[in-house]
Amino acid sequence: MKVFEKKNCLFVGILLLVFMIVGSFFDFQISTALFDPDSLFGMLFASYGQLPAMLCISTAGTLLIKIADHQKKVLLILSYLFGILLNAFAILGITMDPMLYIPHMSIVLSLIIAVILVGVVNFIMLKLTQDANRQ
Repeated sequence: MKVFEKKNCLFVGILLLVFMIVGSFFDFQISTALFDPDSLFGMLFASYGQLPAMLCISTAGTLLIKIADHQKKVLLILSYLFGILLNAFAILGITMDPMLYIPHMSIVLSLIIAVILVGVVNFIMLKLTQDANRQ
């Protein structure tokens, strides 16, 4: 059984769409129910709430580098440059977000966590697309 069969992709797409619609209408209620300023667990999830969006940006940068056209030098340079900028933006976003919620968090620790997360996601994405066709 292939992971990327049409049925599986359609099911995951519909499931994500349902979650997005539910989250769009009930975001504030979900946030107030889960967030407690006195709870370390709640603060951790609040501080890394933008993590999925930042990892999507990082993945986009990695895929842009992966599909770069090696025969056109200008497009190759632009693809690499924009891909690196997207990854840098993701690292910056992941680094800065927790410091809004955790006042005594070190920027160095936050940067290390961000680099590790982006590195792991990029490694996984490169492994998943290792045998993929560029067209």
